[in-house]
Amino acid sequence: MHRAYPAGRPDGRYVAYARSRSVNLIGLGGEQVASLPLNSTPTGLGFGTSGDGLVVMTGTAIYVWRPLSGQRPLFLPQSSAPIDAELNASADRLAAANAAGTVGVWSTVTGRLLTSFRPSKTSSASYFEPIPLRVALSANGDVVASGNADGTVFLWNVATGRRIAVQHVSTWPIVELDAAAGGSRLLAVDLPQAGTGVNPSGAAAVLDAATGQIVATYNSPAPLVAPMNPGAALSPDGAFLFAGALGLAPTSPGGVEATYQVSSGQAMDNPQAAIESSTSSYSLLPAQPWAPNGAQGWAGNALYACDACDSLAELQSAAASRIAWAQPLSEASDHPPATDPYR
Repeated sequence: MHRAYPAGRPDGRYVAYARSRSVNLIGLGGEQVASLPLNSTPTGLGFGTSGDGLVVMTGTAIYVWRPLSGQRPLFLPQSSAPIDAELNASADRLAAANAAGTVGVWSTVTGRLLTSFRPSKTSSASYFEPIPLRVALSANGDVVASGNADGTVFLWNVATGRRIAVQHVSTWPIVELDAAAGGSRLLAVDLPQAGTGVNPSGAAAVLDAATGQIVATYNSPAPLVAPMNPGAALSPDGAFLFAGALGLAPTSPGGVEATYQVSSGQAMDNPQAAIESSTSSYSLLPAQPWAPNGAQGWAGNALYACDACDSLAELQSAAASRIAWAQPLSEASDHPPATDPYR
């Protein structure tokens, strides 16, 4: 969830932004589409992966708002200040972590609290307590996960209350816990924050959302300046990882950031440093680069196509286009191909 920053709907058609006592939704032309009045200042907002629901947090409540429906938002009062809140893929369940150290799951259809959990102390060597900072839900809402201040990730079965797994991703706080749009995988990233001296190296892990099993792990070199966020995100199907904008390893050999295949760790796409500097790629906003089709992504202020992330048919089309453009023009053939030269 964005912490009081603008939030874009996944299809790119609308942007929500917070004001002192309201949240406004605007279209691509800057026109106001809808507005949600609030009793207090919003502290966070974010769209679900389907784009159907917008989650708004204040210091005392969570709202689930469907701004284009014309309906009143679902109002969920909180006994303690919410820290993070996320919808599942179908937007019929909401998970939230609060300052009291608990994780709750609600039905957005009835507004009823289904269950709540509290991460327990483990053998983690972290200086921090296992306070939940981030939450995520599997696509069907059957599994809820929390990313905690002690670097652990807990996963629970919502129906039975059974703890599925605990993974020690780091000894530093987990500041990013995102589910792929398909809901099959989770990305957990820490934020090293040494008080003095050089900051420690960062860590990230991709987990199976159903079992909690770690699918892949990543480490970053020790940054000179601690980033505001890890700058990494999973593609909608969970098969590819966008990383490197803020130093999350494996860093690309010739560029600022790159796209990696999770299963093999192979770099699939590599925006070059000559095109984009590390300064222009830095952003205070969480990285949400992927288009819904998982084949295009934002990196800093540029849009890139990840051909290697496309379907086989798209790969064949891109190859045919590039072969056609590779043919030199001549007197007999002086018309360039009609296809896009950058695909």
